[in-house]
Amino acid sequence: MQKYNASYNGADFWDHPFDGITPAEWIKRRTLQQLVEDKVKIRIMQQYGVLTGFDYKQFLKAFREENETRKMRMQQGQVIYGVRQFDESSFYEYLLSNALLETERRMLLPDPAAEFHRRLERKIKEAKIQVISPGAPAIP
Repeated sequence: MQKYNASYNGADFWDHPFDGITPAEWIKRRTLQQLVEDKVKIRIMQQYGVLTGFDYKQFLKAFREENETRKMRMQQGQVIYGVRQFDESSFYEYLLSNALLETERRMLLPDPAAEFHRRLERKIKEAKIQVISPGAPAIP
């Protein structure tokens, strides 16, 4: 917001447009874009058998199990890599990153990462976005 010399504490900050869009609307659009990207990634990972199911209940189970494993290893004096305990957000990124690497490996192409990202970009462009909230502007 330095670009606009805007105050974060201003009463109208979230509703004042900058370059034609309010910070609140920008966050909504960016969040929706990230959700679409993640959903497309998850679908590709499922196609390659990396994620057999991915709902919040399964996520929480894996999150708790990973933290319990890390706790047990630390108590036993074993080496752990990364954080001692995950929060939900960092575990989500950890889980998706590892699943992405495994998906790329399973694609068995000369450059699996490039192929994955090419397919991902195509799927994101093809994704149909439906905003459920009434009156919300469509995302181009």
